[in-house]
Amino acid sequence: MPDHYSYKSDKNYRNRAAKAMDNSIEAQKKAEYYEQKAKAAENNNAISSDDPEAVTKLKDKLEKLQNFQNRMKTVNAYYRKNGTMKGFEGISDEKAAEIDEGVKNSYSWITAPYAPYELSNNNAEINRLKKRIAALEIRKEVGFAGWEFEGGKAVPNTDENRLQLFFDEIPSEEQRGVLKSNGFRWSRYNKAWQRQLNANAIYAASPV
Repeated sequence: MPDHYSYKSDKNYRNRAAKAMDNSIEAQKKAEYYEQKAKAAENNNAISSDDPEAVTKLKDKLEKLQNFQNRMKTVNAYYRKNGTMKGFEGISDEKAAEIDEGVKNSYSWITAPYAPYELSNNNAEINRLKKRIAALEIRKEVGFAGWEFEGGKAVPNTDENRLQLFFDEIPSEEQRGVLKSNGFRWSRYNKAWQRQLNANAIYAASPV
């Protein structure tokens, strides 16, 4: 009898210990999850088109990306010429050795500190920002005014930053296809075909 209860007691203890461990792991996962969310929120640098300072902020961001693009090109050019980053202004010998080692141990198609995809991705973001700035400047200069067309009207909803198309009747299948191909999507909530309010939207909707 004592042996039976001793075994049962030991089993209960192990079960409680396992459960406590599971709870501890679950708590740790939750802590890491919320920490990641907090960091993501802290690092969110999205610039809203509705921000009065949007153009200024975007130009500042663009300048930083352009400077970084030039920096990457300069670093890669130096490395290809010298086979090392030692002697490069602003980089210590210790850091240079670390960079050199990183290039040597990288993929065979990476022959410099900054990989080709890093330059192409950064350049794509530069071009995206340029287009966005141009659209916002046109929007600021010209402004947006709604207009009527046969069978409906176009309304700039500045509160939601959407260009909305309202039709008197349900558009035909052909019309819906044209709307979709031009970036418009049906909003059940607003009962309108809409897309982000910008110069491209105005241009896309102008034939309507």
